[in-house]
Amino acid sequence: MNPETDYWELKKPSTGPQHRFGFMVMTFFAFFPRLFFAVTERELQHWLKHYATPQERALFASYG
Repeated sequence: MNPETDYWELKKPSTGPQHRFGFMVMTFFAFFPRLFFAVTERELQHWLKHYATPQERALFASYG
């Protein structure tokens, strides 16, 4: 990571949590918190199961 990198030059990590919907759809979902959190929780659980490192799983578990 380089804090001097311009925003438009940043690269998205392929192993990070990804929403299957685009930015605009997720913005719309944010107006409906139950829907937003249901979608987000589902995607987060998938990421935890398939991509998270043991350290990331431990960190997630520490939040309860």
